[in-house]
Amino acid sequence: MVSVIAQNPINIERIINDLDWENCGESDVVLAFKDNVVKRDKIETWEGGAVSSFILKNVKVGDCVSDANIIVNKYNKKLLKIGGITLRDLDWSKGVDALSQELEDYFSAFWGKEHRKSIDYDADILDESIVYTNINCEWENTRLNEKSCKGSFYLMHRGNIVVIAIEPK
Repeated sequence: MVSVIAQNPINIERIINDLDWENCGESDVVLAFKDNVVKRDKIETWEGGAVSSFILKNVKVGDCVSDANIIVNKYNKKLLKIGGITLRDLDWSKGVDALSQELEDYFSAFWGKEHRKSIDYDADILDESIVYTNINCEWENTRLNEKSCKGSFYLMHRGNIVVIAIEPK
């Protein structure tokens, strides 16, 4: 991988607001955030013809900074998602519900209050009395979301991580 030292983290708000998500291609993302883009040594591939040739470095979400995958259609290079933004440095002592609410409030500031939330619970493999909470929140194409993109987060209590994705509507 080619090394780039980004001068400043990119606030997720810039990513949400500065791209024309409806007509965005891989080159648009690379040009918009050129100081924070790194070319991968090997292209990552996903089902359905999705690929990632570039990583967006130093994406800032609240107080956390993480990298993201720039995921495009392998045939036309149209942007499918900026995803895999993984938050690990959160204060889990607050509890899962409080963390989820903070994230919901944070993302509702961009996409509106209207969103879908689902919760499921997993028992620990070794000790069934320990239950982990998984929360998925999605902001779709709602009347309150005036942006050209939508987003989601998946909170995984067992792994103490949150994964965020942003996609065109």
